[in-house]
Amino acid sequence: MLLDTGADETCFPGDSAAFFGHDNDHPKVKKGSCGGIGGHSDKYIHSVQVSLLEPVKMSATNPVIAWTARYKTASFIKKLNAQFGLIGMDIMREWKSVKFSPNGKGLKIEIVI
Repeated sequence: MLLDTGADETCFPGDSAAFFGHDNDHPKVKKGSCGGIGGHSDKYIHSVQVSLLEPVKMSATNPVIAWTARYKTASFIKKLNAQFGLIGMDIMREWKSVKFSPNGKGLKIEIVI
């Protein structure tokens, strides 16, 4: 997922809802609208809980969860045409800090929870 400080809420591309086992067309799905750089779009609100993995302690066969968001829903945006979701300020406000620093290979991101 991409950290997006301009996004108020965490969201995913609308067409990825099925990957999570959700159906945007189900009659009981909460719907709304949202706006951003790409204009206005329909959104579908589903149960999803975001967690961060501990990269140092985990392995390919043993994921280690370092933190889990208290929010248990996220929006799936119809017009979000990307291969990834956006972590919005709703989640980033739960963290103590986020630090970006160069590490010789690119950018190191340190999240203090």
